[in-house]
Amino acid sequence: MRTNLSLAHALPLALGLGALLGCGPSTSVQPEHTPTGQATSHAQPVGSGSDAPGPSASPGAAPTTQADSNAPKAVASDAEMAAAAKGDSEFALALYAKIKGNGNVMVSPASARIALAMTYAGARGTTAEQMAKVLAIPNDPKTHDAFGAITGQWHSWAGQKVEKTPEDPTQPFTLRVANRLFGQQGRPFVPAYLTLLSDKYAAPLSQVDFKTAAEPSRKHINGWVEDHTEKRIKDLLPAGSVNASTRLVLVNALYFKADWINKFEKTRTADADFEKTPKSKVKVPMMSKLDRFQYAETPDAQVLEMGYRGAPVAMTIVLPKARDGLAKLEGSLSPAVLSGWIGKLASERVNVRLPRFKVESSFQLASVLGALGMTDALDPNKADFSGMDGTKDLFIGEVIQKTFCAVDEAGTEAAAATAVMMRATAAPAPTPPKEFLADHPFLFMIRDTKTGSLLFMGRVAEPG
Repeated sequence: MRTNLSLAHALPLALGLGALLGCGPSTSVQPEHTPTGQATSHAQPVGSGSDAPGPSASPGAAPTTQADSNAPKAVASDAEMAAAAKGDSEFALALYAKIKGNGNVMVSPASARIALAMTYAGARGTTAEQMAKVLAIPNDPKTHDAFGAITGQWHSWAGQKVEKTPEDPTQPFTLRVANRLFGQQGRPFVPAYLTLLSDKYAAPLSQVDFKTAAEPSRKHINGWVEDHTEKRIKDLLPAGSVNASTRLVLVNALYFKADWINKFEKTRTADADFEKTPKSKVKVPMMSKLDRFQYAETPDAQVLEMGYRGAPVAMTIVLPKARDGLAKLEGSLSPAVLSGWIGKLASERVNVRLPRFKVESSFQLASVLGALGMTDALDPNKADFSGMDGTKDLFIGEVIQKTFCAVDEAGTEAAAATAVMMRATAAPAPTPPKEFLADHPFLFMIRDTKTGSLLFMGRVAEPG
């Protein structure tokens, strides 16, 4: 795991997550298998339709692509979407507990769940049961309608206009989701699986040649991720992560950009101390704003929520009251605790002082997911992804995630990309205002406040 945090003038955030699926042990290249018997009737070649290669395509040529679709063709009620999003906190906190380590860190539970949910759609038997449990989703096909409807709702929010004046040139609200499958050319995949991902996740299939052009394919996928995260996520798939045994890469890209409802004035930003530890301080640009915010207190923490203009999305910051209390606070995290914090929020007059910050993280998550209980999906001898291609030749070889977040006076820009790679077998009050001084380590989350979905979650521990 690699993490980095530094000061930034802009507020960008980006994530990339990838899972590699292949056939057979990851240390060897297995021969291509063609489904036989009944399975054959349920499969069709990768890249059929407009993605099919032309007759002059060469092994090293740049892989072909298909134009992105719009919002997913999925419909679900608010209750069904809330039910699907309910597991976000359970999955997010379990994942966070495994990867938090020390220092700064950030993860995108939403991007991870979308990419892995697309993978789960092809899982069967115990593999599917374990994935559903770890992802905290019902082991039910209707789950995909809910996920698709949530992402469709995000698309609709992005289409709304945000008021702008010469005095306040507000950034239009942007929350963009893009999904894509990259499959080995010529390999059969089950039509029902491709249709489900196309309809529910707006995830079309692009063909690539992992077998004879693994490196060009890797660069092509990384380029797609860069294009869909405004260049915030680069080199999602590192050198060597794609090889001749790779058969399918499932990718989610999440990009977010919006202004605060209550912007900070740059003229009020001034250098101040940030106490990394009781014995270590660093000077940081500290933003300042006195206004009404959603605010709550518990015996151990202050909770501040700052909304974005244009849609029900907000950043929630949890500041431990003890200057060295972050570890204890993290140890107490649970879905019930998180729900309790959110439930206590109320409009208060608050004097907020918050450092500008930028966080970057990179993870390989396969072993983490295995430790959480997703074991069969990672085992070439036990994985059952027959819903993808009619065989049991595929397993998850690796899950890779990159994140980036920067905060400033104006608002937030965020991006996320998730790929799953299969290998072969993101008004003054009459009383004094509350004081919220984030001059020591704190947690932050970016939430869809309508469903409760956690887009991003992280820790600021070492600014500068």
